[in-house]
Amino acid sequence: MTVRLLSLSLALLLSVAGGVDQLGLWNLAAQCAQVDKRDWKALIAEHLDVVLSREDQDAEREAAFAQGLDAVRPHLRATLWPTRDMPPEVLEDLASVPITDGLIAAIAWDSAMSVTTLNASDIEDLGLSPAEALEIAVDNHGGDAISVQWVALPQQEHVQVVMVETPDPYAATHALRLDSLREGDPPAGGWLVAVPLRSFLVAVPIDHAGAIEALNVMVPVAREAYGQGPRSVTPEVYWLSEGAWRPIGVQLEADGRVGVHPPPGLVEVLEGLAGPVEPGATSSE
Repeated sequence: MTVRLLSLSLALLLSVAGGVDQLGLWNLAAQCAQVDKRDWKALIAEHLDVVLSREDQDAEREAAFAQGLDAVRPHLRATLWPTRDMPPEVLEDLASVPITDGLIAAIAWDSAMSVTTLNASDIEDLGLSPAEALEIAVDNHGGDAISVQWVALPQQEHVQVVMVETPDPYAATHALRLDSLREGDPPAGGWLVAVPLRSFLVAVPIDHAGAIEALNVMVPVAREAYGQGPRSVTPEVYWLSEGAWRPIGVQLEADGRVGVHPPPGLVEVLEGLAGPVEPGATSSE
């Protein structure tokens, strides 16, 4: 078998029988970064053993696709992917939906052994658009076994932060169904959300103007998690409102505080949640 490196995150495997497979390397690279270099050989061998022993998994998937949507539906999942190192031809072939600049939701087949990203043609053969497949996948994630923890910010107990962690690559995907993670109505101002890893997300419902204070915690947490990996997605924090992801410009100050450059519309939302100024009240700069 011949292996050709296409980019820092993708290898092309050319089998002796003439078949061609694409192998993502981003997760493997992130895992190698967490261990001593002397352990890389064993880690890479274990990874390749899992990836290359896919004959049974492929047969199961092909049989389900031959039966049609009803057989495939329970296996559809979605994973969030950064597109920064993804060759254009690979991105074009993926069954995916753009989430925001540099971030996609890729449609995947989930089996007992592994997760396989699907091609656009796979979804077309089912009579689905990528958006329709994503809707099914996100609905399937409602049955995931996830760890959801709500915590109050220190000295800001009215600000609630939700953290989602999973041992699989799906925690970040739950950013696509945040409203279902809490009881009651969706937050009036949307969400602040960070997906630094596929296995970890942190979000804050914008129920009041004080929610913006959560950025002092979210930004350093997101950047540290993203830098450590594995399965890194993005260090950005977003304002998620009505399905649109808008990046929040932030800058870490020398004293540890976070300088914020909000996207258009967020300031108006926060001002609306702050309520009218009482007669006789004064404001400070």
